[in-house]
Amino acid sequence: TLLGGLLEVPWRRPHAVPTWRTAIGEAPLLQLQRELLAAVGAEHRDPDLPRVEVGGGLRLGAIDGTVTRMPDTTANRAAFGTAGQAETGYPQIRHLHASDALTRATLAVVCGPAGGDKAGTKGEAEQALLDRALAEQPQVFTPDRLWIMDRNFPGVPRIAALLATGSHVLVRVKSDIRLPRVGPFAADGSYLTRLSGGGTSLTMRVIEYHISVDGQTTPELFCLVTDLLDHHTHPAHQLAGAYRWRWDGSETALREAKSAIHGAGPATGAILRSATPELIRQEHAAWIVGTELVHAATRSAAAIAQPFRKGPRTGQPVAAR
Repeated sequence: TLLGGLLEVPWRRPHAVPTWRTAIGEAPLLQLQRELLAAVGAEHRDPDLPRVEVGGGLRLGAIDGTVTRMPDTTANRAAFGTAGQAETGYPQIRHLHASDALTRATLAVVCGPAGGDKAGTKGEAEQALLDRALAEQPQVFTPDRLWIMDRNFPGVPRIAALLATGSHVLVRVKSDIRLPRVGPFAADGSYLTRLSGGGTSLTMRVIEYHISVDGQTTPELFCLVTDLLDHHTHPAHQLAGAYRWRWDGSETALREAKSAIHGAGPATGAILRSATPELIRQEHAAWIVGTELVHAATRSAAAIAQPFRKGPRTGQPVAAR
């Protein structure tokens, strides 16, 4: 309204009607995201908050990444690239979430370029985001956490950097990674190995087990490595049971966060709506803030809810999930 007929003038320079989003930029939303996630982290250090944990009081967390489509503009494509076909796929932002496995709350998040469509480049992109998370948000990686990760993240220097924070890891490894046994098998069938790479070596413990998958005649071998070396405190069956929380803490958490965005799901169009990288980062931060405020509200409601009075959960407390 203010510009009126000026919009119809054939300006030689690109222009757009000013909005509050372009006026404030990304910084205020990123600051709001930092403050909110700091509060979420403080809440999750409360020993009375419901948790899922393994021996020694280690609370389970999950780390994983995902991509989200955005409008196909020249600026977005140049800044983020695409994880689909280079010419036809939408530009995508890749984001890495460190979540609490039980509450699905996001404790840390970083975002960046999609990283390509091949497994190697995808893994490299997520690994770079994990490196950033360790450098930019080290307060999340505390000694009372066991972080569950899938096969894209192993890399000995990266694992060593995460362990240097005091946190612990439970990582699934790819079948082509050699794990030479060091010493005898423990009573629970686990064994120690030496992982080497990038000039770094680590002594890790290996847990192997088979999973029967519906529709498959041959069970699938799962191979996990962890820095928790004591099989008495952390027996293999307990860690194998802990690893399944990766799906709930990461896969389900990421899908749950996306489910409230218009256009998410199997559609082929853009999910985010911004046309420039700065506004994409602003929109991403606003999405994280909105999602985590809803999570916080559900936790507050569950904390004062009366236990179930009927049904299969009679007498049990109401979970925020």
